[in-house]
Amino acid sequence: MMRRILITAGLFCNSLCAGRFVSEVAFTGSTHSIHGFSSKGDVTLAVRSFQVDVQYPDGERERGDVFVIYDPESGHYAYLFAEVRAAVPGSFLTQLESGNFGIYAGEDKLVEFVVQSDLDIQEGAARAANLDGACAAAVEEMESRVLKKTDRLHNDVIVTPLYQAVGGEFACPQHGEGDYSPMCSFHAKKISSITRQGENWRLVIENRWDQELVLDSKFALVSTRRIATPAQ
Repeated sequence: MMRRILITAGLFCNSLCAGRFVSEVAFTGSTHSIHGFSSKGDVTLAVRSFQVDVQYPDGERERGDVFVIYDPESGHYAYLFAEVRAAVPGSFLTQLESGNFGIYAGEDKLVEFVVQSDLDIQEGAARAANLDGACAAAVEEMESRVLKKTDRLHNDVIVTPLYQAVGGEFACPQHGEGDYSPMCSFHAKKISSITRQGENWRLVIENRWDQELVLDSKFALVSTRRIATPAQ
């Protein structure tokens, strides 16, 4: 999957993205453009990253990384949040560049797919007039979650198990093979395709070979198969 990353350091929406319980940390913002999939082919989506300080009603505080993903064509946006202490090095930007993250820009919503040990899926059907508006709306939603005392600020994630259906050899050589390693874990190196087939979803993920995943409208796994390598 080709990616174009444009990074501009600075403070983007501190005046917009500030509330009673959630406020942007000054000078942590940056804007990026990333590749996405759609029914019309490849698209370019806008992403704004920044950190926020969160003050919970019970007095607990935390700092988090936020990524707001925005489709300028439809106006749909989605946001991702993770506590800084729990984030992997490089946070979401590393994940966006890693290849195992893919996003589909549909007419009715954005859908994010991340292949790790499982397939994690998040949807975003809300709309905003522009990226600034999406940033402000994301912080407003986080404020609402704090007030409602929900399970902190984690987004709702749909988890689809893959390991048993696909098999560990998709990612890891088996014992006795020359490049076998007991430290290898199931993962995909890249999501190379996301398409709709009627109500279903079709993904192609890559590691030691290409693997097709077909999901139903609720993202349950319908079928999977190894894609044969074309004869040379």
